Amino acid sequence: MKSLPISITAISSTDQPGWVVAQMIDADGVQHDFEEKIPIVTEEDLWDDTLFPRQGSIACEVISTWIANDGRALSKIDTSKPWGIESKTGATEFVVLSDSLQPIAQNNNANKTLHPTAGNVLLSLNTRSGTVSKVEV
Repeated sequence: MKSLPISITAISSTDQPGWVVAQMIDADGVQHDFEEKIPIVTEEDLWDDTLFPRQGSIACEVISTWIANDGRALSKIDTSKPWGIESKTGATEFVVLSDSLQPIAQNNNANKTLHPTAGNVLLSLNTRSGTVSKVEV
């Protein structure tokens, strides 16, 4: 799995767990828009009064990688894996610059996001307070 950086541009809904509008630019310079749950794209607490844009990321699977005729390293990615993310137009496969993809790293922040269980539930552990939150994804 890799992580694709996105720009979170606005809150679209404050209904639990909260939804944001985000975008990414593919290798051809085309903007793709997404609307996704906050815990899926960032560990930040985002609210109506948050200043945007904010950085986020989408987990994705790399389907293939190659060097284009112009020398750029490109990767075809699938955002439907592992979280079922699709753009507002329903697209899940994109060609992006390979060097824009990041490994999915473990984060040492107080709020840890754990992998969802088989029932598509996201668990969030706040190590400061010791509370576990359950969010349907």
